[in-house]
Amino acid sequence: MNRSRLLIFVVVGMLVTTAASAMQLYRYKDDNGNTVMAALIPPHLVSKGYDILNAQGRLVQRIPPALTEEQIRERDEAAEKKKQEELAAAKQAEEDQKLLKQYGTPDAVVSIMNRRLAEIDAVIVSRKAAIEASKNLITKSEEQAANIQRSGKKVGKRVLDDIEMAKKEIAVSQSVIEQSQASYQQILSEFTVVVNRLEVLTGTKAKDFPIER
Repeated sequence: MNRSRLLIFVVVGMLVTTAASAMQLYRYKDDNGNTVMAALIPPHLVSKGYDILNAQGRLVQRIPPALTEEQIRERDEAAEKKKQEELAAAKQAEEDQKLLKQYGTPDAVVSIMNRRLAEIDAVIVSRKAAIEASKNLITKSEEQAANIQRSGKKVGKRVLDDIEMAKKEIAVSQSVIEQSQASYQQILSEFTVVVNRLEVLTGTKAKDFPIER
């Protein structure tokens, strides 16, 4: 054998070895559930998943079965839920930073809240005093009107107007008190949330909180 023929045999041998190494098999389940190893997979079985093996029968890659419509829906719902949770977490982190920057500590929030509530209490006290004053005015005016009537005279328009104005003042003050009480509860509720959150973020408890009313 001359040198040229030897070279040809070597090249052919290398090609055969390379081809054998590159050959791959597929392992899958047939329609009857039996495991099959072959060079090709029937197209209608591809979606059920299969294994890719090398020439030595070792696993190279595992292709999972295609997802069903329900599995796709569940996957998409899970992905959307995770996305919303991440957005909510990011928003909460942003809000937390704003709270820390604006207030710093739970006690600072309590101090601001107490000032706001004290202002509302002052309005309520003032309106209650106005109601009592109006009631007293009505009582005096009605007594005055009764005395005039007993004397046989006609009650003047001024006395009647005073009574009517006092009643209107009572109605207005009662409305203001109701609105103030509602604002009080709203402020208390909103600031309580802030205090509780800052207690978590700072690891400190607010003094004299919650307040008693």
